[in-house]
Amino acid sequence: MNVGTGMASISGYGGPAGANNFYFMARNVGMMGRMFPSANNSPIINDTLMMTYAGEQRLTNHLTTSTIQNGIMVNSDFYFDQATGMMVEWRQETVQTNGNLQTNSTQMMKIASSSVWAVPEFPSSILVSVFIATVFVSTVVAVGIAKFRRLRPQ
Repeated sequence: MNVGTGMASISGYGGPAGANNFYFMARNVGMMGRMFPSANNSPIINDTLMMTYAGEQRLTNHLTTSTIQNGIMVNSDFYFDQATGMMVEWRQETVQTNGNLQTNSTQMMKIASSSVWAVPEFPSSILVSVFIATVFVSTVVAVGIAKFRRLRPQ
């Protein structure tokens, strides 16, 4: 997806019906910014708030949409990680009225885990081992160079 224009670049791009391909947006856009900065008809971010996803506090952009067509009201909430532009939560409520009969449905998606936010940790034993190996290799190379110079005729 071109996050500058909002255009999907692959065929068969699936997902929730009515989600309008809002899986990604430009990163580092804040409240009242355009989701897709190069598109004049881009949706505007309603607000920016701190939310918890996958155990981490993240600055999140929130977009709300509401439509009514043929007696069907659809309210959607999209939440995007501000730093990456990736959708982290989607909620859609559909209310259909036909005479005295009313049906409600809610669909939701929410990120459960992310490796993007994880900070890799290296145990100190690995760092010490790498340091010792580097010192050993450097010493062997230095001794080899010294012996080679001594044995080589001038």
